[in-house]
Amino acid sequence: YLYDKEETDLIQTLRELIESTLYSSTHGTEFGHLLALYGMYEPLTALNGIDQVKTTSMKDWPSYCQPLIKNSVLHRFEEIGIAQSIEQLSNIEDSVSKDVKQQYEENPYPRWLHLGYNTPTNYGRALETELAGFRAPEYFNMGKIKVLVAGAGTGRHALRVARYFRNVEVLAVDLSKRSLAYAKRMADKHDIQNIRFLCADILDFDALDEEFHVIECSGVLHHMKDPQAGLHALLRRLKPNGLIKLGLYSYQARGIVRQMRQLIQEYDLPISASGIRTMRQAILEGNMPYDFKGILSSQDFYSLSGCRDLLFHIQEHQFEPLELKEMLNQEKLKFLGFVLPEQVRQSFTKDHPEDSLLTNLDNWQEFEQKNPNTFAGMFQFYAQKPNIRRS
Repeated sequence: YLYDKEETDLIQTLRELIESTLYSSTHGTEFGHLLALYGMYEPLTALNGIDQVKTTSMKDWPSYCQPLIKNSVLHRFEEIGIAQSIEQLSNIEDSVSKDVKQQYEENPYPRWLHLGYNTPTNYGRALETELAGFRAPEYFNMGKIKVLVAGAGTGRHALRVARYFRNVEVLAVDLSKRSLAYAKRMADKHDIQNIRFLCADILDFDALDEEFHVIECSGVLHHMKDPQAGLHALLRRLKPNGLIKLGLYSYQARGIVRQMRQLIQEYDLPISASGIRTMRQAILEGNMPYDFKGILSSQDFYSLSGCRDLLFHIQEHQFEPLELKEMLNQEKLKFLGFVLPEQVRQSFTKDHPEDSLLTNLDNWQEFEQKNPNTFAGMFQFYAQKPNIRRS
């Protein structure tokens, strides 16, 4: 929520009290409740002197604030150190890439805590289950499978790929070293060793002297100035006959987001905590020129990092199925199909029984216009590169 004047004054007083305590040579741990209270409003790492908590044993803190200090303070300092050790491919020069990098350096997102569990399986067999009529290339059963996760962020998906698919070697790439540092810390925590981390811009991938059997790039290309150029750069690192999985925003499904982004631009709201809170307060109180209550169903709305990613992102493109078709045709890629819930699969098959492979994007254009929320979580789909080398 937006802070009122009284609350703002109280937060400032609380901050001054905590900072004076942190700088005291005799401070103990009796002010843990103040840290917990302040942490409900502002990041603890913004406090001057917060690095002093590193000198205090965790067991000396009250039990109720130990997880808070561990996750919100100590891990942040650890990640700053890890970030300095992350290899960087080349200097990032593209202007949009620089802006996106800065956004995630300031707010590594999401700060996930649980990796989840799946029964380990073969990547190719999993795809045969997911995609109608698909038969996995032979290389899935011939030694190590090299997987590139481009735009890995804080690494949850990349780590899941590394842990739950047999015989894979994963390279996780992102613009943000701080995000990759979070991923690296979690990889160490879960003892996942078949994964590497690299800071790089997709547009600079010609400097990456490797090829991959599989490239996964979800939620990335639509934040680039030229998504087609990003896709082309990825494909230069994909082996002939290799597979690429893409995740892209749907124009139909993100209508309300598009309206919100237009209003944010019209009102010139800053991409800051106060700007986000001002906008959220207006929605919650119904003070917007349109009905934006539908946005309240998004979990991302309720955290600053999530809402920044949802509505305030530096760059966003949205697509329709026919635009995906054009994008893939330009690169001579074979569309293999969407990752779909069973309910959507059945509904589409009912409308288009002749499309047994569920791969006709003209049909999907028609289907999505009738069912605009089908891809609310993004288009997630696979395509295959021709079995020939191209420049």
